[in-house]
Amino acid sequence: MSLDTLKFSASAKINLYLHITGTRDDGYHTLESLMCFCDLEDVITLMPAGETTLSVGGEFAKELSSEEVDDNLISKALKVLQQYSDKPLQYKIELEKNIPLGAGLGGGSADAAAVIRAVTNGLGLGIAPEMLDDILLSLGADVPVCYRNAPCIVRGIGEEIVPVKMTQKLYGVLVNPNAHCSTVEIFKNYDSDFTKQNSSISDIAKFDNLISFLKAQNNDLENVAIKMHSVIEKVLQEISTQDNCALSRMSGSGSTCFGLFESEQDAETAEQKLKTANPEWWVRKIVFN
Repeated sequence: MSLDTLKFSASAKINLYLHITGTRDDGYHTLESLMCFCDLEDVITLMPAGETTLSVGGEFAKELSSEEVDDNLISKALKVLQQYSDKPLQYKIELEKNIPLGAGLGGGSADAAAVIRAVTNGLGLGIAPEMLDDILLSLGADVPVCYRNAPCIVRGIGEEIVPVKMTQKLYGVLVNPNAHCSTVEIFKNYDSDFTKQNSSISDIAKFDNLISFLKAQNNDLENVAIKMHSVIEKVLQEISTQDNCALSRMSGSGSTCFGLFESEQDAETAEQKLKTANPEWWVRKIVFN
């Protein structure tokens, strides 16, 4: 089967909480996180071609324009998949980059996961589930959950994934103060105690239950990120003062922070107020998937 031109999206991930639970012998930190996805999306187009090329557009194109095609996670994903296809996986890749980089939103991981999902389905590669999980994890800790693109509790180094049911629509606002957080540097500077893993997850299907559960959790990387970028603390404070904001927290290793709201109108109002008060920040209302 040949793969015709495909156009698809890759959703940003939000860490509603993030606990560092330990370290492994190889030096990697283990974690536990409730990850969800939203309507902030990169858009990817794959067109069959004689060789693989990458062109980047969109709001954050400038941050990727100088990146070599071989270093992009999309290209790496295609290279990994090539061993399972008897036809060359060479494409003209067009990436509309709408998810900010170095922002704790997993943009690169989401892109790679979306490409694997589109190509494996489009070509009917029939990769065994356990092999597919290994492929996804080889590309990055967030890639397996981004492939699922649904609320999940993630543990370990990204290999333990438990789906979570959330029945009520959830709205939010994302704020990035245009500070780039290096995940490697954030983890390198983490020196706090480890957080005990949750033995079970509460009933979080409804908004009030979710917020009560999240308030008992943290993002263990927040303090490290604030030490490196003090503006993050101001962002969190600004979000928390918005009307009917139920929770403000940093996502991932930063620097994007989010506020959660029960109504879309409250999220829209918060978006406008934050944009007006801080025109130098990137602010975006989101609807969770």
